[in-house]
Amino acid sequence: VAYIGITRFKLTGIEEIQDVEYLGSAGYKKQGELLAVIKFDEYLIEGHMPVDGMVVRMNEALLCGDRSLLLQQPEDRGWIAFIAPARPYERLNLLISKQYQFKGKGRLSK
Repeated sequence: VAYIGITRFKLTGIEEIQDVEYLGSAGYKKQGELLAVIKFDEYLIEGHMPVDGMVVRMNEALLCGDRSLLLQQPEDRGWIAFIAPARPYERLNLLISKQYQFKGKGRLSK
């Protein structure tokens, strides 16, 4: 299983998230499928599925409107979706937590 989201680096300079729009629901998704769009003024950050697999659940806190988690704790509680990759032992396009925080960019964000 894996959590996917947007890193703090990608959110640099954004003071407030106006909206998080989830596209679709839990279920099987193909790599590259758009899962969510994060909106700040005219700026949009698209969150894509990093690998083929099952979206187990979306972040309920974000669904309920607590968008501040994305800015305050993006690599912790501000995740977008919890997934089960179709090929669980293949690490291509996935980062372990330390790599995700270190690199400053997530595989989900474009």
